[in-house]
Amino acid sequence: MRLLLVLAIATAVATAAFGADIPKFDQKMLLSGSVLKEQPPDYPFEARHNRIQGSGVFILNVSHQTGRVGSITIKRSTGHKILDAAAMKAFFTYRFKPGTPPKVWIPVDFTYGR
Repeated sequence: MRLLLVLAIATAVATAAFGADIPKFDQKMLLSGSVLKEQPPDYPFEARHNRIQGSGVFILNVSHQTGRVGSITIKRSTGHKILDAAAMKAFFTYRFKPGTPPKVWIPVDFTYGR
């Protein structure tokens, strides 16, 4: 329940910040149609072991021609370089369908489960 509340608040804040200019990521934008077929962000062992948590928002710059993520801008860091790096590593594996907007924002949440 707490995780859902955190995600809802993070999404609401990010939506307000970006408005209609940059659309939110939707897994239907992916060539595979499923984030499960792409590489979801991995919660690094070191971060889990040390109970490092964080939420962030990333802007993916998508190539119109190839659908590949060309670069990533950290709009709001998770607060930890190890978590930011894990998220970016995963997002660079995403392949988007033709016609995807050139920029897409995506929230990420690393929460240590008990």
